[in-house]
Amino acid sequence: MSRKGRQREREGRPSPNGYSRARKGEEPLMSSEQLVTEGRRARLAGVAGTLAVVSIIASLTAARSLVEGAAIDLEGGADVLEGLRQFQGSRETVAAVYGFQSLAYLLLIPFGLFLWSACRARRPEVSRWLARASVLIPALAALSGVVAFLALSGVVAAFLAATDQTEATALALTSESGLLRISSAAAETAPWVVGVWVAWLAYELMRTGLTTRSVAVFGIAAAVVPIIAPAVGTGVLIGWAGSVAIILFGYWPGGRPPAWEAGRPLPPDV
Repeated sequence: MSRKGRQREREGRPSPNGYSRARKGEEPLMSSEQLVTEGRRARLAGVAGTLAVVSIIASLTAARSLVEGAAIDLEGGADVLEGLRQFQGSRETVAAVYGFQSLAYLLLIPFGLFLWSACRARRPEVSRWLARASVLIPALAALSGVVAFLALSGVVAAFLAATDQTEATALALTSESGLLRISSAAAETAPWVVGVWVAWLAYELMRTGLTTRSVAVFGIAAAVVPIIAPAVGTGVLIGWAGSVAIILFGYWPGGRPPAWEAGRPLPPDV
């Protein structure tokens, strides 16, 4: 370490890379053995995050291949009959959309739990509720996709079994399906709830110094963007999860933030 670097460390001043160096007397909260174990787990979590991103992209790709009108209008629009018929013809594609979406949310569970554990190992005050949210929120989001597909399949099956396959029958079946309405509401709410969880996790990672401020801002935006521009919300989630996965693999430009190797919180100053 240079003379200036030692002086910064003694005074607790920021280092040139933007991170606060340890003050005199500070000790790591993690042992070298714990850091080695965490490094192995980080790579596995990076794989989970990467696969989650791939699954989201696969879901979006499958959704784009659907014929126009395959989504059923629950408000009783003029295309509800055509929507039922086209859903039946595109069942496998719709299953792929919901399947990849649910898989992505499930993969975010080990991804989020590892990130929480990395924060808590360095900052024991990090709430356990974040760990609970890292399981409950992605699991419910994954379940909502499964329920949505089953609800749609049930309505279509009832329509095909009806003797009077008219617009009135289609409207009656969709309006009477409570499960379909619940799943529709859940599908609209899930991106926002997941966004709030991601924002919380991103904030704790930044406070601990495990990500840069730019990555943290990206993650925090996940709580706001789905409300302002729902179509962009998924892109923000992909960008944040992908960026964190790169950090976990150690390929981030300039290397991983120092808090990973230091075993203690070193929040960025810039």
